[in-house]
Amino acid sequence: MALLPAAVAVVLFAAGAQGFVEGGGWDAARWAVTACAVITLLVAAAVAVAVVRAKPAVSPTVPLSEKAAPDLYRLVRDLADRLDVPAPSAIALTPDCDSWLEDRTHPPPTARSRTPPAGIRAGPGPARGAAGCGPRPCW
Repeated sequence: MALLPAAVAVVLFAAGAQGFVEGGGWDAARWAVTACAVITLLVAAAVAVAVVRAKPAVSPTVPLSEKAAPDLYRLVRDLADRLDVPAPSAIALTPDCDSWLEDRTHPPPTARSRTPPAGIRAGPGPARGAAGCGPRPCW
């Protein structure tokens, strides 16, 4: 749609060059459409730059320590073990149901030694950020 005024201006200039449209009215229309095309293309370029530079909003999260919810951590580790995927490095609560789709680029959490409960294998997976998010869903 942003190119439509430019296309009309090109058609008017080509018709004027070939002699199909002549007179002062056509010259004024040509330049008016050209000005409209330039303004439209500048606005479209500004919108494109704004879209390219935009960053998606990040859902607020509340970190949940293992000490505060040991059963949840045990459940998540058990589920990760059954699915044969690495257990998350941390768990965070969020009000958004689709926040696991977000690309979190937080620094990795500090390493802490923890021994998994009996029968649970600790996953060696990569650090996934403070909220436990990364290429896999948050738990």
